[in-house]
Amino acid sequence: MPFRLSKSNSLYSSFRAITVDTSAQAFIDAAALTDAAQKNAINKLTLDLKVYGLWGKMKAIYPMIGGTATTHKWNLVNPQDTNGAYRLTFSGGWTHSATGAKPDGLNGYANTFFIPTSNLTNNSTHYSYYSRSNTVGTMIDMGCNGSTPDQWNLLLRYTGGGFEGLFSDQYNFNTNRINVTTNLNSSGFYITTRTSSVVHKVYKSGIQIGNTDTNASTGFASQAVSIIIGNRADLPAGLYSNRECAFASIGDGLTDIDSFNLNVIVQNYQTNLGRQV
Repeated sequence: MPFRLSKSNSLYSSFRAITVDTSAQAFIDAAALTDAAQKNAINKLTLDLKVYGLWGKMKAIYPMIGGTATTHKWNLVNPQDTNGAYRLTFSGGWTHSATGAKPDGLNGYANTFFIPTSNLTNNSTHYSYYSRSNTVGTMIDMGCNGSTPDQWNLLLRYTGGGFEGLFSDQYNFNTNRINVTTNLNSSGFYITTRTSSVVHKVYKSGIQIGNTDTNASTGFASQAVSIIIGNRADLPAGLYSNRECAFASIGDGLTDIDSFNLNVIVQNYQTNLGRQV
């Protein structure tokens, strides 16, 4: 029977970051982290992801730690300063602080250089975004756009079209989408994931929101474009986000239990840094 991580699990309670994981150390060195609390938080995050079988499903993890653009850019999975390692390149207006990276909503975005068509398997995908901001507006927080109708968009609180929230991991804009009309607060940890052609779900802070999308996927976007944080790949005017990002990830599809465990791990990571919402 699959095991769920929770604060009450004896394994979770007894598991401590006694030694520094080699992956965590590589990130600490790349980001030049010196604060003990930050280093411990990264180490614990890495160890928890590995213990609960999530590390192998991650292609890119952005812990948004250290308070500067230089420390926020690194991919925990592969902390090298190259496009091929999917480190972030920030453009436009951003505010970098101990609580995360906040785009200005005008022209700020970050390129991951991660192209789904080259790096993911169709029908096994996820991306996540930890928002510390409660704002409303027509803005894309994370996504990539080949050509309509092929789009991936994550919009945490959308006001257009007569609904409050739109969450979509879209293979066909007209059918493969999840709309949520009652999301009145954009802060929290969001995961959008597809685990088969007919299973696409969205979670907010560990709870599934909206219905499961069971429409058969039509495949990846037709063009090789990279995922963007703070907008989407074609950077449409007016769709820049202003919501602070404290964590983001891209990778393979996550089961219900994977999504539950990832939420607990990331929430604890944020708590360890004193910035959980």
